[in-house]
Amino acid sequence: MAVCDSVYKFLRANYGRRCTAPLTGQDARALRSFVHLVELYRVSDEAGARCAIEAMRATVRAMQAKTRWIAREAIAAVADWEDREPVWREMFPDEPKCAGSAVYCTGCGAVMSVSSDGKTVCPACGGSRRSGEGA
Repeated sequence: MAVCDSVYKFLRANYGRRCTAPLTGQDARALRSFVHLVELYRVSDEAGARCAIEAMRATVRAMQAKTRWIAREAIAAVADWEDREPVWREMFPDEPKCAGSAVYCTGCGAVMSVSSDGKTVCPACGGSRRSGEGA
């Protein structure tokens, strides 16, 4: 089975059977392309890896902001769980960080940002709960 097909099985097994429901046709195609690019990244030399990162970044940006977390989690379908954060940081080095790693919304999984009044908010769903905080 191609990785672009098995990624859905992986995501649903780890995040629930409806986790991919928000994907539009464009999001789904971008996600399928993304996991192939992660494969390319893993086997490439330095120049190839740089090109793969650029292509991965562009592919994720073709997805809705609220579904991009799915691509981040899909990295583990191709690589290892601990590869998700370093690969994502290489793609998006300017995303907000908290204690050395990003803080994710518990509602939709998007990377949280800090508003002008200092509150942590989700740019995708407007939520304010962060991973590690109670429901």
